[in-house]
Amino acid sequence: MAWLGRLPLLAPSDGFADRVMRNVAIPAPVARAPWRVLVHPSLLGARWRAMAAGVGLAVAGAGLSVAWSLGHPDQLASLLSSLGNEAYRFGWTGLQALVANLAEQPWTGAARTLLSSPARAALTLGTGILLYASGLLAMRRLLTVPTNGVARAHS
Repeated sequence: MAWLGRLPLLAPSDGFADRVMRNVAIPAPVARAPWRVLVHPSLLGARWRAMAAGVGLAVAGAGLSVAWSLGHPDQLASLLSSLGNEAYRFGWTGLQALVANLAEQPWTGAARTLLSSPARAALTLGTGILLYASGLLAMRRLLTVPTNGVARAHS
C-alpha cells in the first residue's frame, strides 16, 4: 500500500474539460403525447397485461353491478332484506348453540353457585381482579432484572 503514495500524480491537461464538453451533444427533448407512455415496451410485459386485465374486469363488474342496481331497485331491496334476515337468523342460532354448549359444561353448576348472590358475585369479581393484578406485578418483576442497582428490561 505504501507504493501507491510514491506513484506520480496524474492530472488532466489544461482545457481538457472544455474539449470534452464541446464534443458532448445533448439532444433536444421530444414532446410525446401522454398516451404514448402506455405503449412503452416496459409496460407491455405479462405482469402488466395481467394487472390491467384484472383492473378492467373489476371496473366492468362494478359498473355492471351499479347499472343492475339502478335498473332493479325493488329486487335489490328484497335481496338485501332477505340477506339481513338470514344473517340475523344465523347469528341468533349461533348464540343459542353457544349458550346451550356452555350450559352443558361440567363447571357451570359451580359457577352458578359461586354467582348465586350479589355478595358472592362481588367477592368473586374482587378476587379475580386481585389475582390478575398480582399476576401483572409478578410478570413485571420477572421481566426486570436489577443490574448494579438499576432495573433494566431485557428481551
